[in-house]
Amino acid sequence: MRFYQLDNDTKKYIKRLNYNGIQTPTDIISIDQFIRGLKDLGIYNNMIEAWFFRKNHNVGSGNILYSFRDSFNNGIINNISTASWNDRGLVCIANATTSLSNYVTCNLRPNLLETCSLFSIFMSTPAGMENFTNGYPYVSSLSTNNYYNNGISILGISSSGTSWGAESKSNSTSNISGNTLFKIVKGSFNSSTILAESRNSSSTLTSASTSNTNIPRTISYDRIIFGGRWSSGSIQSSNGSFGTGFHGTHIFHCFFDIDINFVSFESLFKSTIGKGITLP
Repeated sequence: MRFYQLDNDTKKYIKRLNYNGIQTPTDIISIDQFIRGLKDLGIYNNMIEAWFFRKNHNVGSGNILYSFRDSFNNGIINNISTASWNDRGLVCIANATTSLSNYVTCNLRPNLLETCSLFSIFMSTPAGMENFTNGYPYVSSLSTNNYYNNGISILGISSSGTSWGAESKSNSTSNISGNTLFKIVKGSFNSSTILAESRNSSSTLTSASTSNTNIPRTISYDRIIFGGRWSSGSIQSSNGSFGTGFHGTHIFHCFFDIDINFVSFESLFKSTIGKGITLP
């Protein structure tokens, strides 16, 4: 496909990368197909932001993660010397129980939402999170600088890295079992319910929900962190007992201001930017 045949929003992404001295991603066609697919589903304008972590979809080196829609939302990768880009995504590790996991911080334009869908596609360590004795690994957390305000997160409530759920303030869903290697997890939020959805290793769609008791029933955010969370103005991304860091590979994250159908989004992801990843 030639440049002039690409969707205009794909072109804007390429131009921002090129402006910063970065070559066009090698698999820009899959990105373009994904964006066109979102538009065909009528949900592109509801996507607030997206981050592509696969080497062939983003810069593929260095400590900056480029966002799709807005340069203001670019991310900074903590301690890039112990993280690495590859064809699957950004591999984040930690080498000691007292160290911080690699995490990515992104400032966002402040906003309030009454409904939100947060998708995280990632690979966690199948045998358990390295150096975790008991923890709450956060793969993604959308919030303000105080985590205990109304945000939404996708996290595990164990150190295994195999079961995940969604959380907003003090309301957490029960864990749902994702695939033992690659996972796609959706956390959603509306005035009455917090919901988590994923597929297990048998390819069965599973879900768990809890009542939204937060008053007011909104989420507020001005940042997102991948691989940890914010709490009272500081970053929590530690290992060891009750750690909140994440060990594994980030593949793709995005969020919307409406509730997105999991199956429709999953099908689009697998046929475009998820090609070559063995999701269940």
